[in-house]
Amino acid sequence: MEKLPNKIEPDYINEAVIEIRFNPKIPSNAVFGLIYENVREDFNKFEETDLNNLPIKLLEEDSNLRYKPLHRASKEPYIIQIGPRVITLINKEPYQGWSKFFKFFKKIISNLSCQDLLYEIKRLGIRYINIMENIDLFVEASRINITLGDLDFPAHSIMIDSINADNKIKIRSKIGNNIPIKTDVERTCSIIDIDVYIDENLPNNIDKMFSAINEMHDFEKKTFFSYLKDDFVEKHVIKE
Repeated sequence: MEKLPNKIEPDYINEAVIEIRFNPKIPSNAVFGLIYENVREDFNKFEETDLNNLPIKLLEEDSNLRYKPLHRASKEPYIIQIGPRVITLINKEPYQGWSKFFKFFKKIISNLSCQDLLYEIKRLGIRYINIMENIDLFVEASRINITLGDLDFPAHSIMIDSINADNKIKIRSKIGNNIPIKTDVERTCSIIDIDVYIDENLPNNIDKMFSAINEMHDFEKKTFFSYLKDDFVEKHVIKE
Protein backbone atom coordinates (compact mmCIF):
# COMPACT_ATOMS: atom_id res chain seq x y z
CA MET A 1 0.00 0.00 0.00
CA GLU A 2 1.66 3.19 -1.23
CA LYS A 3 -0.29 5.73 0.85
CA LEU A 4 -1.60 4.93 4.30
CA PRO A 5 -5.21 5.93 4.98
CA ASN A 6 -5.88 8.60 7.59
CA LYS A 7 -8.74 6.62 9.09
CA ILE A 8 -10.66 3.40 8.70
CA GLU A 9 -14.18 2.61 9.84
CA PRO A 10 -14.90 1.13 12.27
CA ASP A 11 -12.05 2.54 14.34
CA TYR A 12 -10.49 -0.45 16.08
CA ILE A 13 -8.31 1.61 18.46
CA ASN A 14 -9.37 0.72 22.00
CA GLU A 15 -6.47 2.49 23.70
CA ALA A 16 -3.56 4.73 22.66
CA VAL A 17 -0.69 5.47 25.06
CA ILE A 18 2.28 7.86 25.13
CA GLU A 19 4.79 7.24 27.93
CA ILE A 20 7.96 8.95 29.13
CA ARG A 21 10.25 7.21 31.62
CA PHE A 22 12.85 9.45 33.20
CA ASN A 23 15.27 10.04 36.02
CA PRO A 24 14.44 13.26 37.91
CA LYS A 25 16.98 15.57 39.48
CA ILE A 26 14.59 16.37 42.32
CA PRO A 27 13.74 13.84 45.08
CA SER A 28 11.36 11.11 43.89
CA ASN A 29 8.72 12.01 46.48
CA ALA A 30 8.55 15.56 45.06
CA VAL A 31 7.76 14.52 41.48
CA PHE A 32 4.00 14.15 41.85
CA GLY A 33 3.58 17.54 43.51
CA LEU A 34 5.54 19.28 40.77
CA ILE A 35 3.57 17.59 37.99
CA TYR A 36 0.24 18.18 39.74
CA GLU A 37 0.85 21.93 39.92
CA ASN A 38 1.30 21.97 36.16
CA VAL A 39 -1.62 19.72 35.12
CA ARG A 40 -4.34 20.55 37.65
CA GLU A 41 -6.10 22.81 35.14
CA ASP A 42 -6.90 19.67 33.14
CA PHE A 43 -6.63 16.96 35.80
CA ASN A 44 -7.54 17.94 39.37
CA LYS A 45 -8.99 14.79 40.93
CA PHE A 46 -6.21 12.25 41.36
CA GLU A 47 -6.53 8.86 42.98
CA GLU A 48 -3.77 6.66 44.30
CA THR A 49 -2.91 3.35 42.69
CA ASP A 50 -2.45 0.20 44.78
CA LEU A 51 1.34 0.63 44.61
CA ASN A 52 1.23 3.94 46.45
CA ASN A 53 1.23 2.12 49.80
CA LEU A 54 4.57 0.43 49.12
CA PRO A 55 7.79 1.87 50.61
CA ILE A 56 9.51 4.30 48.24
CA LYS A 57 12.78 2.38 48.71
CA LEU A 58 11.17 -0.79 47.36
CA LEU A 59 9.75 1.09 44.39
CA GLU A 60 13.17 2.54 43.60
CA GLU A 61 15.09 -0.73 43.94
CA ASP A 62 12.70 -3.15 42.21
CA SER A 63 13.18 -2.87 38.44
CA ASN A 64 9.64 -4.19 37.87
CA LEU A 65 8.15 -1.37 39.97
CA ARG A 66 10.50 1.55 39.29
CA TYR A 67 8.50 2.96 36.39
CA LYS A 68 5.00 2.18 37.64
CA PRO A 69 2.49 5.00 38.26
CA LEU A 70 1.35 5.85 41.80
CA HIS A 71 -1.37 8.38 40.90
CA ARG A 72 -3.93 8.66 38.12
CA ALA A 73 -6.69 11.02 37.03
CA SER A 74 -9.27 11.11 34.23
CA LYS A 75 -10.66 13.74 31.92
CA GLU A 76 -12.61 11.92 29.24
CA PRO A 77 -11.39 10.54 26.98
CA TYR A 78 -7.93 10.95 28.58
CA ILE A 79 -6.23 9.37 31.58
CA ILE A 80 -2.97 10.65 33.03
CA GLN A 81 -0.76 8.40 35.19
CA ILE A 82 2.17 9.68 37.25
CA GLY A 83 4.96 7.93 39.10
CA PRO A 84 8.31 9.03 40.55
CA ARG A 85 9.94 8.17 37.20
CA VAL A 86 7.10 7.99 34.68
CA ILE A 87 4.32 10.02 33.12
CA THR A 88 1.76 8.42 30.83
CA LEU A 89 -1.11 9.87 28.83
CA ILE A 90 -3.80 7.45 27.68
CA ASN A 91 -6.55 8.06 25.13
CA LYS A 92 -9.32 5.56 25.78
CA GLU A 93 -11.90 5.08 23.05
CA PRO A 94 -13.18 7.07 21.31
CA TYR A 95 -9.74 7.80 19.85
CA GLN A 96 -9.33 11.51 19.17
CA GLY A 97 -6.90 11.13 16.27
CA TRP A 98 -3.15 11.61 16.45
CA SER A 99 -3.14 15.38 15.84
CA LYS A 100 -5.50 16.11 18.73
CA PHE A 101 -4.00 13.49 21.07
CA PHE A 102 -0.42 14.58 20.42
CA LYS A 103 -1.31 18.27 20.75
CA PHE A 104 -2.80 17.64 24.19
CA PHE A 105 0.24 15.58 25.20
CA LYS A 106 2.63 18.35 24.08
CA LYS A 107 0.64 20.92 26.05
CA ILE A 108 1.09 18.88 29.23
CA ILE A 109 4.75 18.05 28.72
CA SER A 110 5.72 21.56 27.65
CA ASN A 111 4.58 22.76 31.07
CA LEU A 112 6.73 20.08 32.72
CA SER A 113 9.92 20.37 30.76
CA CYS A 114 11.97 21.82 33.57
CA GLN A 115 15.48 20.44 33.81
CA ASP A 116 14.96 19.19 37.36
CA LEU A 117 12.07 16.89 36.37
CA LEU A 118 12.89 15.40 32.97
CA TYR A 119 16.58 15.40 33.84
CA GLU A 120 17.41 12.17 32.01
CA ILE A 121 15.02 10.45 29.59
CA LYS A 122 15.28 6.65 29.91
CA ARG A 123 12.56 5.46 27.54
CA LEU A 124 9.99 6.89 25.13
CA GLY A 125 7.06 4.69 24.21
CA ILE A 126 3.88 4.65 22.15
CA ARG A 127 1.37 1.83 22.32
CA TYR A 128 -1.80 1.20 20.34
CA ILE A 129 -4.21 -1.58 21.28
CA ASN A 130 -6.66 -2.45 18.51
CA ILE A 131 -9.63 -4.69 19.29
CA MET A 132 -11.52 -6.14 16.34
CA GLU A 133 -14.88 -7.66 17.19
CA ASN A 134 -16.53 -10.28 14.98
CA ILE A 135 -13.40 -10.64 12.87
CA ASP A 136 -11.16 -13.70 12.65
CA LEU A 137 -7.90 -11.85 12.05
CA PHE A 138 -5.95 -14.66 10.41
CA VAL A 139 -8.82 -15.63 8.13
CA GLU A 140 -10.32 -12.29 7.11
CA ALA A 141 -7.86 -9.48 7.69
CA SER A 142 -4.21 -10.34 8.23
CA ARG A 143 -1.43 -10.94 5.73
CA ILE A 144 0.06 -13.41 8.20
CA ASN A 145 -0.25 -17.04 7.14
CA ILE A 146 0.17 -19.69 9.81
CA THR A 147 1.43 -23.03 8.55
CA LEU A 148 2.76 -26.25 10.03
CA GLY A 149 5.24 -27.63 7.54
CA ASP A 150 3.42 -27.56 4.19
CA LEU A 151 -0.02 -27.55 5.82
CA ASP A 152 -2.19 -24.65 6.86
CA PHE A 153 -2.37 -24.52 10.64
CA PRO A 154 -5.92 -24.42 12.05
CA ALA A 155 -5.54 -21.21 14.05
CA HIS A 156 -8.82 -21.11 15.94
CA SER A 157 -7.16 -19.15 18.74
CA ILE A 158 -3.52 -18.14 18.63
CA MET A 159 -1.35 -15.25 19.87
CA ILE A 160 1.88 -14.19 18.15
CA ASP A 161 4.35 -12.14 20.21
CA SER A 162 7.31 -10.67 18.30
CA ILE A 163 10.06 -8.09 18.91
CA ASN A 164 11.84 -6.29 16.08
CA ALA A 165 14.04 -3.22 15.65
CA ASP A 166 14.46 -0.62 12.93
CA ASN A 167 17.62 1.35 13.73
CA LYS A 168 17.00 2.91 17.15
CA ILE A 169 13.22 2.25 17.15
CA LYS A 170 12.12 -1.04 18.67
CA ILE A 171 8.71 -2.62 18.33
CA ARG A 172 6.85 -5.36 20.14
CA SER A 173 3.71 -6.69 18.50
CA LYS A 174 1.09 -9.02 19.90
CA ILE A 175 -1.34 -10.30 17.32
CA GLY A 176 -4.09 -12.78 18.08
CA ASN A 177 -7.52 -14.04 17.10
CA ASN A 178 -10.43 -15.30 19.21
CA ILE A 179 -8.86 -13.85 22.37
CA PRO A 180 -11.13 -13.61 25.43
CA ILE A 181 -11.63 -9.99 26.55
CA LYS A 182 -13.25 -9.05 29.85
CA THR A 183 -15.38 -5.91 29.77
CA ASP A 184 -18.96 -5.77 31.03
CA VAL A 185 -19.35 -9.22 29.56
CA GLU A 186 -16.71 -11.69 28.44
CA ARG A 187 -16.27 -11.76 24.67
CA THR A 188 -13.75 -12.96 22.12
CA CYS A 189 -12.01 -10.61 19.71
CA SER A 190 -8.98 -10.31 17.46
CA ILE A 191 -6.21 -8.06 18.80
CA ILE A 192 -3.36 -6.09 17.28
CA ASP A 193 -1.29 -4.63 20.13
CA ILE A 194 1.73 -2.60 18.97
CA ASP A 195 4.27 -1.15 21.42
CA VAL A 196 6.90 1.11 19.80
CA TYR A 197 9.74 2.43 21.95
CA ILE A 198 13.23 3.95 22.12
CA ASP A 199 15.48 3.12 25.06
CA GLU A 200 18.90 4.16 23.76
CA ASN A 201 20.38 7.22 22.03
CA LEU A 202 17.51 9.21 23.47
CA PRO A 203 16.86 12.89 22.66
CA ASN A 204 18.32 15.45 25.04
CA ASN A 205 15.80 18.27 24.60
CA ILE A 206 12.05 18.62 24.36
CA ASP A 207 11.85 19.49 20.66
CA LYS A 208 13.89 16.43 19.70
CA MET A 209 11.76 14.34 22.05
CA PHE A 210 8.54 15.48 20.37
CA SER A 211 10.08 14.79 16.96
CA ALA A 212 11.08 11.27 18.06
CA ILE A 213 7.59 10.54 19.39
CA ASN A 214 6.00 11.71 16.15
CA GLU A 215 8.39 9.48 14.20
CA MET A 216 7.48 6.55 16.44
CA HIS A 217 3.79 7.16 15.77
CA ASP A 218 4.38 7.08 12.01
CA PHE A 219 6.30 3.83 12.43
CA GLU A 220 3.49 2.31 14.50
CA LYS A 221 0.88 3.28 11.91
CA LYS A 222 2.95 1.84 9.08
CA THR A 223 3.41 -1.38 11.05
CA PHE A 224 -0.32 -1.70 11.79
CA PHE A 225 -1.32 -1.44 8.14
CA SER A 226 1.50 -3.75 7.07
CA TYR A 227 -0.22 -6.53 9.00
CA LEU A 228 -3.51 -6.12 7.12
CA LYS A 229 -4.55 -7.28 3.65
CA ASP A 230 -4.98 -4.49 1.12
CA ASP A 231 -8.52 -5.56 0.24
CA PHE A 232 -9.53 -5.51 3.93
CA VAL A 233 -8.18 -1.97 4.31
CA GLU A 234 -9.83 -0.80 1.09
CA LYS A 235 -13.16 -2.09 2.31
CA HIS A 236 -12.90 -0.10 5.57
CA VAL A 237 -11.09 3.06 4.50
CA ILE A 238 -12.94 6.38 4.75
CA LYS A 239 -12.83 8.16 1.43
CA GLU A 240 -11.94 11.85 1.65
